[in-house]
Amino acid sequence: MKKMNRYIITFSISLYGALNLVSAEDDVNHGKQLYQSNCSGCHGFRGDGEGLAAKYLNPPPRDFTKGKYKFRTTPSGSLPTDENIAKIIRKGVRRTSMPAWENIFSDKDISDVVAYLKTLAEKFSIQDPAPELTIPSTIPEKTDALIQEGAMVYRLMECWNCHGPHGEVDGPTSDKLVDDWGNKMVAPNFKNEVFKGGDDPVEVYRTFSTGLTGTPMPGYDDDSFGFAREDVEGDYDNLYNVYSDEEVNEYAAWAESIISGDELYNLPEDEMYEIFQRRKWAMVYYVLSLREKESLVYKLFVKDYELTQ
Repeated sequence: MKKMNRYIITFSISLYGALNLVSAEDDVNHGKQLYQSNCSGCHGFRGDGEGLAAKYLNPPPRDFTKGKYKFRTTPSGSLPTDENIAKIIRKGVRRTSMPAWENIFSDKDISDVVAYLKTLAEKFSIQDPAPELTIPSTIPEKTDALIQEGAMVYRLMECWNCHGPHGEVDGPTSDKLVDDWGNKMVAPNFKNEVFKGGDDPVEVYRTFSTGLTGTPMPGYDDDSFGFAREDVEGDYDNLYNVYSDEEVNEYAAWAESIISGDELYNLPEDEMYEIFQRRKWAMVYYVLSLREKESLVYKLFVKDYELTQ
């Protein structure tokens, strides 16, 4: 009798596993049907971004066969989580031709499309997404001093190379940007454009942390902000090419005033990383401070463009 029970239990487990496999296969097949009917016109039947409409779209549709996704909660270069992909499908991507599908697809539909998209890139079959990055739970209050510090960090990190000295996409390399597929890219104008990854400070912090895979925008982990006075003071020739003498002198005064290496690296680790993270938040607030005051035209045709449509 005990032997018979073992057979029954083993059979039940095997049947449960088989049913799960069938269910997963059905989910992928359903996702494929939805994709071919609704997404292939832009992204192509093979998911390579070569749909019939692709040549008319700027930026071009995503090539899913490479497993490279811009908007993630995972580190730079990592695969996205299922929820990362689902969010893009639900919400769409602003300043692109990617619409929001949340009022058209059910949650199950979106989950099935995600399952199918993952079959298009071999990368998903050989590795898992890296652990999601943690956003600090404590967000510093936005102050003029923090914004000013962010302006100095922006100059130090040479964000102006691509984004321009004041965020207007007029930097030395602004017109030379290409993505991993060789497509010409234009960085966002911080003065008047919404950010594809979101305009909320937490979303901008996340974008700084993860980078945008497949583009020249790198990810900056906390250690990227672990500079001390000795690391940043000295030669400012590169800044003179894009900033006024007054702005360079302002930067030099800041560089000479920040904490020294002896002080910084002898702090308790949690205090040291609080400084690193504060510097990243400072850059977030500085970039957001560049946004021009909202006019009615800006609100209707930029910020709430989807609603206006």
